Amino acid sequence: MATLPKQRKHAAPMERTGMDVAFDIGRQIAQGLTFGTADEAEAFFRSQFTGSGLSYDEEIGKIRGEMGRYQEAHPYMSFFLEAVGALPSALIGGAGLARLGVKGAAKIGAIEGGLYGFGAAEGTPAERAPEAAIGAGLGAGMSAAAQRLLPGRTTPEARQLLEEGIPLTPGQRLGGAARTLEERIAGQQFYGDIIKGAETRAMQAFNRSAMDKAIKPIGVKVPKNLTGQDAFAYAHNAVSDAYQSVLPKLSVSSDAMERFAIGVLAEDKLGMTDAAQETFSRKAKATLLDRFNKETGTLSGEALKKAESDLGQEAISLMTSGSSVDRDAGRALFDLQTALRQQLVKENPDAGAGLAAANEAFKQLLPVEKAVTVAATGQGGTFTPAQLLRGMKGAQRGPRKTRFAKGEMPMQPFASAAQDVMGRTIPDSGTAGRLDVMSLTDPMRLATRAVGIPLTSMIYGGGPTMAATTGLLGSARPLARGMSPMVAAEGAQRIEDPMSGLLGIPSAEAGMLPGTGEARIPEPGIRYETITDRLGNPVTYAITDGGASMTRVTP
Repeated sequence: MATLPKQRKHAAPMERTGMDVAFDIGRQIAQGLTFGTADEAEAFFRSQFTGSGLSYDEEIGKIRGEMGRYQEAHPYMSFFLEAVGALPSALIGGAGLARLGVKGAAKIGAIEGGLYGFGAAEGTPAERAPEAAIGAGLGAGMSAAAQRLLPGRTTPEARQLLEEGIPLTPGQRLGGAARTLEERIAGQQFYGDIIKGAETRAMQAFNRSAMDKAIKPIGVKVPKNLTGQDAFAYAHNAVSDAYQSVLPKLSVSSDAMERFAIGVLAEDKLGMTDAAQETFSRKAKATLLDRFNKETGTLSGEALKKAESDLGQEAISLMTSGSSVDRDAGRALFDLQTALRQQLVKENPDAGAGLAAANEAFKQLLPVEKAVTVAATGQGGTFTPAQLLRGMKGAQRGPRKTRFAKGEMPMQPFASAAQDVMGRTIPDSGTAGRLDVMSLTDPMRLATRAVGIPLTSMIYGGGPTMAATTGLLGSARPLARGMSPMVAAEGAQRIEDPMSGLLGIPSAEAGMLPGTGEARIPEPGIRYETITDRLGNPVTYAITDGGASMTRVTP
């Protein structure tokens, strides 16, 4: 039976009990669950197993009459109930078809739309075929449109970031159409800063998460109130503190460190000005080389601890300077610190777990250091996933340096997922677009913003509201996909009925339809009734055999 009413209200309907209403509700849900065939299944069961004494045709006429009365009295509720039933059947059925190898929303929508169109139609299989074909076409189109235009569920990449505690925006979580819409809104005045603020918080959280991953071996996390260079300074100091706890037990030779200092200077010479080279040499000498014991040629204990700490602090201080000369010198000092820590491992192989943990944390922090250095100018040290990936590529060790190409660098899957979800750039914190002064005096725009701006702030402020918005947006595609077979069957009826004209009952061809102001040629045993369907259109039925058999004769 079709989703719209197919029968007229009887002149003197019997009073309906609560049980009758519950039964009516169950019938509508069952229609959706069975793709429009529940009325026929019920008629078959009643005619064969209940001893009612009525034939199948009589039972189907009675059932459709009762359903028609309920649909006429409650058009929107009946539509909703049938949709409630149709959703799980369509979604579960679609998943089943996918497992059987049917790929693509359009193909699944075509199959389900065709089945629903066939089930909702009346008559023999041949008579149902046109509605089935139309339903298949509409189902394919609507399912494909829903897949393409509506947001889906949270992407796997977004779930990975959410598990790390990164507060992604709804568009970042869902991707696709939702992200496109979000980016367009972010380009609007007033709303843009709110959305970009949320995106910036997500990027800062990504930075902290990357640093937390790097220093995990030493059991430390970056405080949530720190961002950019301040966050990196904390992470770097945590690694230095880990070294400080074991350095008193270690030693390193001056010859090795002098060679490393010369090597660092030679390696970085092409990218350093004379001034930067001079700054590096002076700082390296003061913080490290001059502290070696002249007699033993070694640096150990508290002196080594102090030298390593001062070297790191000088490097950070120079890297955060506004001078390009200082930043280049600071980068070279970091390279010298790297050489020092590597040499410590080489000269102290039995130093124990503390040194191993500090060294692992330091090694994993190197790509972050490179990303922060690049982002120090203009971004305040807040780096993008793309900058972190480039830092990983530059931090490779070994003659061939193939780990990055094979995706084997630490944190590389995490950074790649973040790049897919969050993009390659830091959100612009400035006011989106040019200020339209005229819009400030437009009453309609002002009224819209009076509602829109607080709502946007509530959604993008984080917490439950952002998660709820994501859930609502994410349900749009499965809801549309689940309803497409039912809506396709509905549309198939409306398209097929005008095509079929007055075919179906011979007497319908003999005279004018009721409501035209002209009398219809009477036919024995046939009466005509017209009601208004859910969309406000008149629908006429021919009722025969005392109401037992009905045929729709006009849309």
